[in-house]
Amino acid sequence: MKRLVKFYLTYFKNAHPVYFSLITSSSIIFASSILSNILNFLFNLVTARNLSIEHYGILQTMLNIFNIMNILTVLVTLQLTKQLANYISQRKRSSASAFVNKINLFVVIAGLITFIFFLLLNKILHISIGSVTSENLSFIILLFILSFPVTVHKTFMKANLLFMAFALNSVFQQTAKLIFSIPLLILGFKLQGVIWSLIISSILAFVYSVWQLRGRMFLNLFEKINFNVKTFTKESASTMIGFLGLTSLISTDLILVQHYIAQHAGLYAGLALFGKGLILTTSPLGTVLFPLIINAKSNLVGKKLFKIAIFGVFALGLSIFLIYMLIPKQIVGIALSASYQAIVPLVPYYSLSILLYAVSYIIVTGFIALNEFIPGYIALIAAILQIVGIFYLHKSLSDIVIVSLFTNILLVVCLTVFTVLRLRTATKKYYDSKLLPIE
Repeated sequence: MKRLVKFYLTYFKNAHPVYFSLITSSSIIFASSILSNILNFLFNLVTARNLSIEHYGILQTMLNIFNIMNILTVLVTLQLTKQLANYISQRKRSSASAFVNKINLFVVIAGLITFIFFLLLNKILHISIGSVTSENLSFIILLFILSFPVTVHKTFMKANLLFMAFALNSVFQQTAKLIFSIPLLILGFKLQGVIWSLIISSILAFVYSVWQLRGRMFLNLFEKINFNVKTFTKESASTMIGFLGLTSLISTDLILVQHYIAQHAGLYAGLALFGKGLILTTSPLGTVLFPLIINAKSNLVGKKLFKIAIFGVFALGLSIFLIYMLIPKQIVGIALSASYQAIVPLVPYYSLSILLYAVSYIIVTGFIALNEFIPGYIALIAAILQIVGIFYLHKSLSDIVIVSLFTNILLVVCLTVFTVLRLRTATKKYYDSKLLPIE
């Protein structure tokens, strides 16, 4: 049996090398995404159960602010992948290494300037967001500075087709974060201990990534390279709009809760934990399927994969939503504690909102992959509407949830209509303009 499986794998690899590479690479990413998401979810569970409601609310608000800042990382990653892959395909490995070194140097210098500027500004204005102090905000900036080079190195791994190294680094960082947070919480460091676990895991992930890229990164910071800044900036700006809207939809609500009704921010953070569970369940599907869409051989195949991604996310999300809807009280009691029972009636409505968000996310990112940016603009408009809605309706957590739910309903309806009307044209235009891999 083992020989038969090996025979068919070898045959498939030789007969269809492109598909074999895509499937194996996607499988590695899918497995690491699942494992990383499980570890991240466990981290959220551990912190939710060991921190007070107030401190957990502060932590989640900090992470949401970090996620909004991280939009810059996401959009740069997409453009970096294209640029680095271009260097590597032309066998300009030295230029690729120099480009990575220059990006890292720029990030460190710009980050330090921003950090110092924030500290000076804070002395004058005493910046804070609800219960999130200026010290907490300074930690977020520091964490962003440390995380950016790790992301750049992982992008370099993908450009070099080092998918296993990419997967191992992702799992390693999540594992380190969880491992360091547990003893620090047990020793009584509470919120500060969790924050330090985030910083330590980022430092370790960076060191590990440097070791993983040995032989591919060189000390050639000052080497001259060909780089089209104008094209890079233009594409990055279009991508940023889409991800700004998407990130805001699941981040700004908690930040505004912290601002308007800070006493309930911890409860809302607990509610958001269930949203994370649904998102973490569906996100690997997009990670796996959209590389297939980009590398598909025809617009017909691309459309089919696009639809599979949408329906797959909806099916996975729906299964999680049904569980939340049927037994919310039991789930809250198991995942959190009796202190969070006030959010039980809101769990079904919030999880439905996140289910719709997950479908919208897969549509927006899919069209961005096809160089179609209008869905991203729609997502940004929806995010603005959510902020305006919460500005007027924020007396209770139910107000916030209802605003978010109606925003996501409106968004998914608009994107569904856009997909029906535009998918065929977008895929044809994309595949007609690209030199696709052939077997």
